Amino acid sequence: MGINPGERHLTMLRNTDQLANIQHQKSSKRPCADQLALEWMRAVLQKDISLDSVHDAVGDLRDIKILLHFLYDGRLSDRNRSMAILASRHGVRSGIVCRFLGITKKTHRRYLRTFEEGGEKLSSRVKPH
Repeated sequence: MGINPGERHLTMLRNTDQLANIQHQKSSKRPCADQLALEWMRAVLQKDISLDSVHDAVGDLRDIKILLHFLYDGRLSDRNRSMAILASRHGVRSGIVCRFLGITKKTHRRYLRTFEEGGEKLSSRVKPH
């Protein structure tokens, strides 16, 4: 004998409630993580984080000093490129980086790809003070 339609409806409602609870738990974690990512990028940009802390956050990244030079002293495109690379290495989602910097995901991908293909070329663009 099968489940009557009333019981089936109650079972579906319970499953829907459980799914909604699971989705709420997942979605409630994301805004917190997103906010932390935004705060981290702001702090890096405003030099509220030490160089050592930035280095710890992004790991062993070649050209980190050059990236930081461009982040603080470069043109807007250089600053955006540097932040995109640093934030990506820190694990910040691309959508958050793009929203923070006001760039498209295509531009974000290009920044990362260009850096991976030849980040050492950045050093040739640094002008001595």
